[in-house]
Amino acid sequence: MYRCLRLQVSSLALSGSKSHGGYGAYHFACLILTEVFSWIVSKGLTVAELQRPEEALACFEQARALNPNLEPAWFNKSVTLVNAFQRYIEALPRFQEAERLGYAPAAEGVALYQQTLEQG
Repeated sequence: MYRCLRLQVSSLALSGSKSHGGYGAYHFACLILTEVFSWIVSKGLTVAELQRPEEALACFEQARALNPNLEPAWFNKSVTLVNAFQRYIEALPRFQEAERLGYAPAAEGVALYQQTLEQG
């Protein structure tokens, strides 16, 4: 379903023109995709709270696959890796990517990781 939406957005971009409202349709499609990305991340957060971390990781990964620049997906995957599995080494590059993309809370994750390493 999500890949289908992505293809439709691309089609609108190619076929749309100002005179036919193509840009408006493209903008609307982008808004829909943003909501889809948000919904997938929200679902991941919800299932993480329900103590289903594997399912949460799958949601964050799905959101990242659809939009590699989605900072909350990178960040929340990192948090889940740390909180549920204590997989600090695997979480660090994801915290760093979220920080690189401009997600402010990710800096705390990087600092926490470095502090954990120092404590042994």
